[in-house]
Amino acid sequence: MSRLASQRGIKSEAMLLVLAAQYGIGCQRALRRLDPVAQNQVREALQAKVDSRSKGVTKPADQDRRTPDQLTSCISLLLTDPELRSRCADLLRRGRHLDRAVREAATVLENRLRERSGLGKEQEKSRSGLVARVLHPDRAIIVVSQDRSEQEGVFNLCKGVMEAFGNRLHHGLSEGVTVQEALALCGTVNVILNLVERAREIRTGARQ
Repeated sequence: MSRLASQRGIKSEAMLLVLAAQYGIGCQRALRRLDPVAQNQVREALQAKVDSRSKGVTKPADQDRRTPDQLTSCISLLLTDPELRSRCADLLRRGRHLDRAVREAATVLENRLRERSGLGKEQEKSRSGLVARVLHPDRAIIVVSQDRSEQEGVFNLCKGVMEAFGNRLHHGLSEGVTVQEALALCGTVNVILNLVERAREIRTGARQ
């Protein structure tokens, strides 16, 4: 995601929403949470896409016919974290039962939070409790930013992924997850993993 954003000259979080919009995933709420610069980058990138389509450069119908090579390219761009890619790429390429890919991505994220924070499997058994203990700005163990609003944003993003998708798919099966949704959700997890890996501070013995 970082490489793709760099190629476009925009922020990673803006690039993520551009990809989500292109795959038909609603992102207006997430867009409103971005800073003004990132919001403008998303709007300009999407407008440029619309303009190119109107000139016949890219036809919408062509985008729906994704070949295996195109899917592999999307996976390579979105999943830069080695562990996430090794565990989810093959599931995404199969094109069936894609809830497994999202479920595995959420498990990779949970495991990474436990590893980086030093919390064992016996501590904070619930995913929402784990995310709150590790990333909440009032008691963060993993500090991704000294700016409270940025820390809170990462906390909310991680919490949202876990509660909206990870927990639901962890406790049941779903055939309703599309390739586009699975790619976008795995890509979101990849962004969070990158932020966790680049954390500026890992606090040991953070207050409970």
